[in-house]
Amino acid sequence: MSTRFLVVGTLVGAIVLFAWQTVSNAALPWHMATMTEFANDSATARTIRAAAPQNGVYFSKYGILAAVRITPTFTDITSGSAIGSMLGKQLGLDLAAALLVVLLLGRFPAEGAVRTGVTSALAALAVGAVIELSNAIWYGFSASYSLVNVVDQTIAFFLVGAALAALRARMERVAPTEERPAVQARGGLPTSGSGARV
Repeated sequence: MSTRFLVVGTLVGAIVLFAWQTVSNAALPWHMATMTEFANDSATARTIRAAAPQNGVYFSKYGILAAVRITPTFTDITSGSAIGSMLGKQLGLDLAAALLVVLLLGRFPAEGAVRTGVTSALAALAVGAVIELSNAIWYGFSASYSLVNVVDQTIAFFLVGAALAALRARMERVAPTEERPAVQARGGLPTSGSGARV
C-alpha cells in the first residue's frame, strides 16, 4: 500500500463517514424516534445532578444506566460551543476509524467498490450488533434504539468501504505501482507485455 493512498484514503474515508453521520443524525428522524425526551428537562437535570454529583456513567441494580454530562451552569449541550467541541472530537474519531479501514483494506486484494463496501459493512454489522444488542440485553436499551444504531453503522461502513475501493482503483490507474508497471501506448492505453499491466 502506498503512503499516498494511506493519507488520501484516510481523509476521504473520514469525510465520507462524517458526511453520513451528519445526514443520519441531522436529516433523518430515525435516531430521535427511538428516544423520549424528559417532560421537564431542566428539573430532571437538576434532580439527576443531585444524585450524580460528578459527570460519568452511573448504574443502579434496579435497572438504570445513565451517562451524565451536565455542565456546571446547566447549559444546553445541543447547541453553541459544546456541539462544536463534540463535532471536532467526532471528526478526530472518524479519522482514526478511516485509517483503520484503510489499513484493513490494504491486507486484502483489490475488489470492486460494491464488494468492498459489503465486506466493510459486514464487519461493522458484526461489531455493531455485539455492542448495541449487548446494551439492549444488559442495560435495557430499547430494541428499536439498538437496531437503528446497528443499521446506521452498517450503512456508514458500506459507504466508507465502497469509497475507499473506488479511490484505490482510481489511484492505481493514475499512478501504477512499481510492482505493477504499466506501459502506455501512444493512444494512452496500456499494452500487454512481459510484466505489464493490462
